[in-house]
Amino acid sequence: RVQVNASAFYYRYRDYQAQYPDLVDGAFALVTANAARAKLYGAELETRFAITPHDHLELNGSWIHARFGDFTYTSILGGFVDHSGQALPNSPSLSADLAYDHDFVLAGGAKITAHVNSHITKRYWTTVERSLDSYQPAFTRTDAFLRYQPANARWDIPPFVKNLAN
Repeated sequence: RVQVNASAFYYRYRDYQAQYPDLVDGAFALVTANAARAKLYGAELETRFAITPHDHLELNGSWIHARFGDFTYTSILGGFVDHSGQALPNSPSLSADLAYDHDFVLAGGAKITAHVNSHITKRYWTTVERSLDSYQPAFTRTDAFLRYQPANARWDIPPFVKNLAN
């Protein structure tokens, strides 16, 4: 069996607010500015394959185009700054997920589920001002868990490991 979910979206924001660091009365502060407009559009595809009654594979992907409209400001730290047309923070243009799980059915109906998943994403900026420490390079993160679930399914024990490679 195969399950496929697909979605597309288009958003136009007015009065989008963004924050940037600046000096206010001689102290470092995050200043909130009206970025006027922002436009986001993209698509997502989610798939789940039941390879066998005990084996499942998931493959998901997303594409997003997220940009400021006209967005300029003047700061004490950076002078005149123009972010017009730049990507919104925390908006990687591409990301994908791959997951696999297997159920081991035990005597009496209990089961152990072994699961592993990987997430990959393109690079992106985490802040508006795009300082060097706000650049997130492309990365992959792999997680795993083993879950024990008794036959009555009222509780389970899900020990997990996040980010196996790091």
